[in-house]
Amino acid sequence: MAIVTPFVQVGMEIMPDEESVIATLPVKSQKIAVSLCKNGLITRIKKDLSEGRNTFAKTGPQFIRESLNMLITGGFTRSELKGRFQKELSWEDTTAASHVSQIVAILLGFRIAQEIDGRVVANPAIA
Repeated sequence: MAIVTPFVQVGMEIMPDEESVIATLPVKSQKIAVSLCKNGLITRIKKDLSEGRNTFAKTGPQFIRESLNMLITGGFTRSELKGRFQKELSWEDTTAASHVSQIVAILLGFRIAQEIDGRVVANPAIA
């Protein structure tokens, strides 16, 4: 069964610095990142995260919500995030692993998070 991640397209212009980051991401991550950028959500995620809030607390893709929740509470390893997706979203191993790769690429690419010793943590520079 395919997992669909719906976004409402607002149609904001993607900024050149965002385009540069998007170009470095894997293809599946690019599609999600384009939607986030067109909806002005990258900036909002950074602002909300710096204030300890989850932009997707009530709406939006559940896998992004879970990822941000874990960042807010101290971060995660890729294995921990995959386990969270499997438990909270009832995803199979391959689906969970794929989404971990996608969201981690976005979080690191846009410098929302950084990876230190295998742990993905919120980037203190956005606080």
